[in-house]
Amino acid sequence: MLLIVLFLMVKASIHAQTTENDSLRNPISEYYLTDLKLREVAQLIVNDSISPTDNNVTLSIMDSIVNGTPESRNYFSNAFGIIIIKSDGALSEVIGQYCINSIHRNPNELLSWLSAGKLPSTPESIAGYITYELVISSTPNKDKEELINKIKHDANTPYQIKYANKFITLIEDDFERQSGG
Repeated sequence: MLLIVLFLMVKASIHAQTTENDSLRNPISEYYLTDLKLREVAQLIVNDSISPTDNNVTLSIMDSIVNGTPESRNYFSNAFGIIIIKSDGALSEVIGQYCINSIHRNPNELLSWLSAGKLPSTPESIAGYITYELVISSTPNKDKEELINKIKHDANTPYQIKYANKFITLIEDDFERQSGG
């Protein structure tokens, strides 16, 4: 019995030494903040208690505005808005792709959030992130046209059509500026 207890203690010690300790509350949590529910982390970001960074939980929150139920996407959109405002470095380099994916998978949702002022960032900022992704694409013109056609196709009401056209103009103007021609 003593041998089993000793074995388990040694195994736990080895695991603790080989696991990257990156959480402030739970020393055996493998990544920062993964010991909290994702909604709790999102609320911490919204409350400005923590800053978003290019870590597991921030990317999971961003995944949640593309995937999941409409209620879930709506909940995480508040944190997504803060992530956009506070992003820098590697995190800011992926925002455009999340916005593009959101437009393709959830018609009108991103533009509705923008037009309603739900996201604290400006349409110009979002268009800039999107355009960055389009310009670095292997087929930038084709990808831009597909996205613009998707935005046009999904706009159904006169207000959506008007807002979509303004947003498309932002993308086209920024695409021209970023692509240099």
